[in-house]
Amino acid sequence: MQSHGLNIRGLGSLSWGILAMLSGIILVAYQYLKKVTTLNRGTEFYEMVVAAGFDKKLAKFITAQAAHETGGFTSSIYRNNNNAFGMKYAGQGSAPGEKRGHAYYLTIQQSIYDYKRWYDRRKTWFHYVPALASINTFVNWLKTNRYFEASLVSYQRGVEYYYNQIFV
Repeated sequence: MQSHGLNIRGLGSLSWGILAMLSGIILVAYQYLKKVTTLNRGTEFYEMVVAAGFDKKLAKFITAQAAHETGGFTSSIYRNNNNAFGMKYAGQGSAPGEKRGHAYYLTIQQSIYDYKRWYDRRKTWFHYVPALASINTFVNWLKTNRYFEASLVSYQRGVEYYYNQIFV
């Protein structure tokens, strides 16, 4: 009786080479599609951040931050709660409530407006926002304002990664 299907032991070195090449092509295609998707979502998100009243340079940093917080705008908190920044529910003005330990919003724009209120409160308390000339100064400012608990290096690396994916 003859067995049908892939016989791994019967593959010659040429077949393994072809299989490796096809795997590489699939991986490259996946990475390309992932970058295009992140770029498209990032571009749309960036426009919403500018519309919320942030200047264009800062809006790029905030977009990269949101992409980092949401794993390229794909996390379940982003998709199910319309929460772009991982904001917890502590009476945010635009959040009607909390789901799964995070604020939920009816729209992504509401999430951005709550972030804007958070940002403006910090700006008012310190009477200035340092010259946010780079991702480094932006992430340092976030850390100083206790926005995230992760290490400064890992958070900065994540924000830089998405900045490069979307804007470079």
